[in-house]
Amino acid sequence: MAVSRYLQIPANVESLRKLDAFITSAVGSYGAATAVRIQLAVHEVCLNIIKHAYTGQDGEIELELVIDGARLEIVVRDSAPPIFDLSSRPPPPNPFDLPEGGWGLHIVFSVMDRVEHRRMANGNEWLLVKQLSRLDEHSAGVE
Repeated sequence: MAVSRYLQIPANVESLRKLDAFITSAVGSYGAATAVRIQLAVHEVCLNIIKHAYTGQDGEIELELVIDGARLEIVVRDSAPPIFDLSSRPPPPNPFDLPEGGWGLHIVFSVMDRVEHRRMANGNEWLLVKQLSRLDEHSAGVE
């Protein structure tokens, strides 16, 4: 039986706090390390939307989370201008350049099994997919 959750938040940094409980309520049974990694990936996508798509303007972010078996699918939508181009996986920044930013999408692609971005007529849609495993806790060294 599939588990489905929906959340709509204002596109501001303060609202990102609501993501933790939203994600943990769905994937918490797969362990704390799994929940934290997925929270990080979703936070990064939402922060990119807030900073780069809405650029500080008012807006909304919609999140739809579905777990079907061990497959987690999170769809993140906004109505901001479609500015992202993910035609290929972005390379990680050079750590020796000591960049302050640029790590967000690299983190998202590292955490999730599949990341897609679609430009829509009225905004952006992100698809994040992760195959969940109860073994994740042990592989992360968490007891």
